[in-house]
Amino acid sequence: LGLEASEYVLSIIKKLDIENFGKFSGRALDFKPGFNLIYGKNEDGKSTLMAFTKMLFYGNSSVKSPDILKNIRKKYLPWNDAPMSGAAELDINGEILRLHKEFKKSGTSDVITVTNLENGEKYIVSPLEEPGEHFFGMNHSEFERSVFIENYGGFSSEGSTDSLAISQLLIISMQSWHCIISVLTAVLTTLLTKTTI
Repeated sequence: LGLEASEYVLSIIKKLDIENFGKFSGRALDFKPGFNLIYGKNEDGKSTLMAFTKMLFYGNSSVKSPDILKNIRKKYLPWNDAPMSGAAELDINGEILRLHKEFKKSGTSDVITVTNLENGEKYIVSPLEEPGEHFFGMNHSEFERSVFIENYGGFSSEGSTDSLAISQLLIISMQSWHCIISVLTAVLTTLLTKTTI
């Protein structure tokens, strides 16, 4: 894109468009400013949504394994046999960009484009680059250890995972006080009502 990752200070995912990924086809998810909580019953697609997000931003770094349960690219092949693809709309310091990815057999053959939605400029991104490194300024490992909370074992006021879950939720929000207040409100409400997220 010709810009250094350090130039991007605030990256916000405004929307996810899942064209074809696992059970989803033609599914869009809009996010509101602040903290967004995604919840649902078993098999509603929460893990599929997480896997899509991870593949979109860090597809090259995903586990390459013949085991279908460990290989996200194989595990989430579209149920409708259409090509795996999707996009995210991002607000990068007020500039609205659309990241689109066509997932191929391996991350090195993916087709990645970024379109500036304000002026229509398109950029082809090398499949060797991880879009997440550019937009979030962190590598795959840093992403998984901070903003991407995956299967942390639940959150309840009776279990021993409270402090870990609270720590993980607070790490997500370090860049924005508005988000921190939203997260703390959600955590305190959960602890006081003894419900599970």
